[in-house]
Amino acid sequence: MNRLAAVPTKAAALAEVATLAGEPFKLPGEPGFALGGFVPAHRDAAEADAWREYFRGMREVAGLRLLEVLYRPDGSMDKFWAPFCRRKFMDKVLN
Repeated sequence: MNRLAAVPTKAAALAEVATLAGEPFKLPGEPGFALGGFVPAHRDAAEADAWREYFRGMREVAGLRLLEVLYRPDGSMDKFWAPFCRRKFMDKVLN
C-alpha cells in the first residue's frame, strides 16, 4: 500500500501492482523474510521455485483486490482508505 499512496489513478496503480508482483523478493528460509517464524523454509530448489510462484501469484491477486478497495469506480483514490497506506501491519513492512 505504501507504493500505491502516491499513485492518483486506478490505471496507473494497476501498472504499479504488475511491476511490484514481478520484483524479486525474499523466500521463507532466506535472511530478511518478514514472516520467517510463520512459514517453514524451503527444502530444495524445486520447493523454492514453488514458493516463488505461489508468492508471486499471491502478490498479484492481493494487489488487484486491494485496488478494488483503494480506488473508486471512477478511478480516483478513496480518501477513506488512503491514510491506511502509511500504517504498518504487525509492526512490519511487508514487501
